Amino acid sequence: MKKYLALLLIVFSGILMASCGGNPSSEPVNTDKSAGQENNNHSAADGFLYTGEKIEIFIPEGWSYTDDMAGIKPDMGAGFFNMKRKGKEFYVMLKFQFDNSQTPEQYLGAFINNFPQYNPTPMKPETHGGTQYQTTSYVYGLPQTQYAAKINNTMITITVQGRDHAGDPDVRTILENIKYKL
Repeated sequence: MKKYLALLLIVFSGILMASCGGNPSSEPVNTDKSAGQENNNHSAADGFLYTGEKIEIFIPEGWSYTDDMAGIKPDMGAGFFNMKRKGKEFYVMLKFQFDNSQTPEQYLGAFINNFPQYNPTPMKPETHGGTQYQTTSYVYGLPQTQYAAKINNTMITITVQGRDHAGDPDVRTILENIKYKL
């Protein structure tokens, strides 16, 4: 049953990402380091810094987003933040699961055990933007990497999908510039 629920979540997320869009309401970020902007780790790509209720994230130019976190409270269970690169098979989905009793290792371990048909890689630690994640990579339609971290009793999972996503500068910039407000 858990396998079917997880598969349903993956399919639903893909459908949601295919239909997501939005106009940035934040001011563009000047990524010119000569301008004296502090703490600027962004790539040369233009974009803007989006500030939501529970997240601050750099959105590169050419990416759309939906923030389903607005008004989400811990007793509501979970919330999502989704991004999609226009015209390419790339998406980034952040899922926030409140009051989750699992550790990142347990969460990804269950995924690895429940979906051996996707040939997931063994878990390994990675740090992005100061946050320590456990990761596993697999293929479900397109190559994907799943990141999991626990912050203030909230399980954060990030799913990144797309060909060659691991070396993509936009994806790297997104991961390195996520700030959680939990």
